[in-house]
Amino acid sequence: MQIFQRLKLTAIREQMAWTIPVWLIFSAFWGDIVYLNVGILVALAATALIKCILEERLDWAVVWLTCLLISKIMWAFPLALPLLLGRRRFFFKLLGLGALAYLVMVGLSMLVGGPGYVVGQYAGYISQLNRLTTDFPWHVWSQTHFLGYNHSIKQIVVFILGNQPWVLTLATIIKVLLLIPLAVICWRLLRQPPERSDSQASSMQTLDLIFVLYLGAFIWLDIVWEALLGIVIFAYLLATLDQRWARGFIWGLFGLYAFVDVIQLVSYIVGGDSLVVMQVNTF
Repeated sequence: MQIFQRLKLTAIREQMAWTIPVWLIFSAFWGDIVYLNVGILVALAATALIKCILEERLDWAVVWLTCLLISKIMWAFPLALPLLLGRRRFFFKLLGLGALAYLVMVGLSMLVGGPGYVVGQYAGYISQLNRLTTDFPWHVWSQTHFLGYNHSIKQIVVFILGNQPWVLTLATIIKVLLLIPLAVICWRLLRQPPERSDSQASSMQTLDLIFVLYLGAFIWLDIVWEALLGIVIFAYLLATLDQRWARGFIWGLFGLYAFVDVIQLVSYIVGGDSLVVMQVNTF
């Protein structure tokens, strides 16, 4: 809300207030709480980083960036924001101080746990990333008709075509094709950064860029359930779309994601225990 206030986007702030009831049943929010996931706190840190970047508060921006680098690095996507907005001096200062702070945290970890333990943790993490596609329990149509909760592009392609190396390559190609427009936009902004302005058009461009970077990072990393900022994008689209059919489409699309817990409850009421047993067996 403070970011919208700074960008003078009153309509989006009002829409956020009108959609507060959706937050109360937002499945991703409650899912993180039930599983004791840190996703909500990380999303809050990323939001704080965006606010500090827009205000060019280097000290707090370094603090929030370091928190993201040592927890969930994919949420550090706002780091590219000052570079694309033409604030290159601020970007390089943030990048340098963020890297220094991260190294300090690694050094402190080595003092507490020992260099061998810390190096082993990084080696294990890299090893896990390398074998992730091999170890992941992909759902395939020929084995089960239940897609599961991982609705990433890669899982959807594997579900339809099967778990084969060429299918995983095809999924990567699809993601690259989806991200090409983002790459073109970023390249244009790097060559000709936008002029600073307090106009609503400039504020909307900044907000568009924030959301595009966020979605681009999560599409590439196949992250679905942590799309906690999706509810903010939902309010943003409702406030900016004029066509009734487009607003209805957004409600239907986001509603399936936000109300999945409600949908499951209604399914249980209608289908009873047999429906639960069927879903458990599919796993």
